[in-house]
Amino acid sequence: MTRTCRTFKGASHTLFTCLLLSVASCSGDDGPVGQQRTEQLKDSPTPGYFEGIIEGTRVDGTPFSETFQYAYRPNVWVGGDSLKLHRRLRDEAHAPYLQLDVAIQHRGTAQEALVPLYLAFEFSKALSATTQFYLYAEYYGRNYSSDLKITRYDHDQATGAMRFDFAYDGNGQNDNSTNRSLRIRGSFISGTEPVFAQVVNRWNR
Repeated sequence: MTRTCRTFKGASHTLFTCLLLSVASCSGDDGPVGQQRTEQLKDSPTPGYFEGIIEGTRVDGTPFSETFQYAYRPNVWVGGDSLKLHRRLRDEAHAPYLQLDVAIQHRGTAQEALVPLYLAFEFSKALSATTQFYLYAEYYGRNYSSDLKITRYDHDQATGAMRFDFAYDGNGQNDNSTNRSLRIRGSFISGTEPVFAQVVNRWNR
């Protein structure tokens, strides 16, 4: 199943919203230098992000190549053997975003791997004072299709930190708003957000 959105001029309006997780700060005696540094790291986690490049052809036939980096405090949903990662360009509800849902195979073993199930990607860029380039792509994985791949997966079982590369090759048949072939190449880096350690703790119970 795919969904088509049209490319248009003007501002992009979407119906998606994002739930942000707050991070509690630490207080009390700073302690020795080493301990103080540790507490500072807890207070200032490094946000994770998706980054990469999209290549395709606009509806008017013009080729394009654009880079992206979507980072913010994460909205992460985790099931028994599934993971949903959702990042936005900015900390606001309707900013361009990337969502990736995966199944986790062989969780907790040396063969642990991610199988992509769903990808939603939104990008926008002002081309002039009156024209906005807007792209929306959506992919539903069925039978582990090769349209969306995940490689170089690395997961720290102790901290929950993870990274991987992903690649999407759309055929343009109603899978994106240009209705033309589309390529997305990118990486996910989780950063040091505490939520990933919390996910690991839930898995290990």
